[in-house]
Amino acid sequence: ILLFSDTLWSYGISGLPTTFLQLLLLAAMFCLFLLEQRLNPPDGKTPRAALNSGDIGLIVASAVLMGLCFLTRYLTLFLIVPMVLYLRQSLRGRKGSVWAGIYLAIFLGVITPWLMRNFALSHTLLGIARYQFFETDGFDRTYKVDMQNAWTVRSTIAHFATNLRSYWVEGFRSIGTDICVFFFAVGVMYSLRRSDVTRLRRVVLGCLGMALVGMAFVGMPVESVNPSVNGCNLLVLLLPLVAIYGCAFFYLLLDRIAFQMKLTRALAIGAFALLNVAPMIFV
Repeated sequence: ILLFSDTLWSYGISGLPTTFLQLLLLAAMFCLFLLEQRLNPPDGKTPRAALNSGDIGLIVASAVLMGLCFLTRYLTLFLIVPMVLYLRQSLRGRKGSVWAGIYLAIFLGVITPWLMRNFALSHTLLGIARYQFFETDGFDRTYKVDMQNAWTVRSTIAHFATNLRSYWVEGFRSIGTDICVFFFAVGVMYSLRRSDVTRLRRVVLGCLGMALVGMAFVGMPVESVNPSVNGCNLLVLLLPLVAIYGCAFFYLLLDRIAFQMKLTRALAIGAFALLNVAPMIFV
């Protein structure tokens, strides 16, 4: 389904850094998921009380990858919140808060040299990217912008609420065109047996929520190919994990149907796959 996802192919040929950013974010999540499985085995084995060098390496790798995410797209700063909470929860009873602080310190260590470089050149940490947060009229056509009312509470709230409504209404469409997105949404209400898989799903939901918040603050940048493919879309970064959980819930529903013939079950699976790859086929 992912191989023939119209959404992923559209971003892959767009020239935007979204596909590379998706790789970095998923790799950072995978490091923490491996850490979770090593410390809290899902097969009933006794959890380890202390961290070893391999566990510390996974924490450092994840933090560095999140730093690279920020350097690729400043907007991913919002995603650091669910990642830190995920690490803290995975290390419960093992000084989780301390390691969460170390995770943040490594993240800041990766991004600080670039921020200092920006400040040395432009006296701002984010350069001209900070102007995306301003709500001003005719900004792109003004040589000297009046920033007096740019940061008022009223204009900021209005800017945030307007954008959040737009992304909330089009949220599913922003994640991707695959039908499994809807199976993921409904499957959120299903209680999974494995605690590690459940915690990862919470991280996905947390990242989707923080992505909406971040996108609402910044709004829609000019860096877009068309209305459905733009560089500000952080929701699509989670499409692979959303597809996995969506397909898992589909199989949970499928297992509750007593098929009399294996062919009937195969046809049902084939129909589900066809519905998901149909946008790619039409293109």
